[in-house]
Amino acid sequence: MPDNPAVVIATSGQGVYKSTNGGDSFVETSDGLECRYMAQLVCHSARPQVLFRAAASVPPPFWRRPEGASSAFFRSEDQGESWQRLSGGLPEHFKAAPRATAGDPQDADAFFVGMTDGTIWLSDNGGESFRQILGGLPPVFSIRVTYY
Repeated sequence: MPDNPAVVIATSGQGVYKSTNGGDSFVETSDGLECRYMAQLVCHSARPQVLFRAAASVPPPFWRRPEGASSAFFRSEDQGESWQRLSGGLPEHFKAAPRATAGDPQDADAFFVGMTDGTIWLSDNGGESFRQILGGLPPVFSIRVTYY
């Protein structure tokens, strides 16, 4: 973490794990996360206690089921000890899955999420509310990197 290099936050398809000893050991810190298949963690150096996540309820093979990925966005205000589901401006049920998350280096309250349905969502107030800022992009379920 930017304010303390001994604190390491790691994620997996099972949840969030935190180390306070530089990665020598980890404890699960997934309290409040009902979706655990996560996109990247977002932490802004100006507010390192506040973390953002977007996650799906199921892994990629199941994103194409009728109910989709059943995704949600989350915020932690205690550096990952507990999580709160965010809902302002978001659909009650997200079929799409998050593929990418990002913060804005100039704005600690900005949080972006790119979804598999070709939409991009933005919160510019620390996760209190979101709005779709882009739609109509091709759906993205996987990414292939080719080296030449």
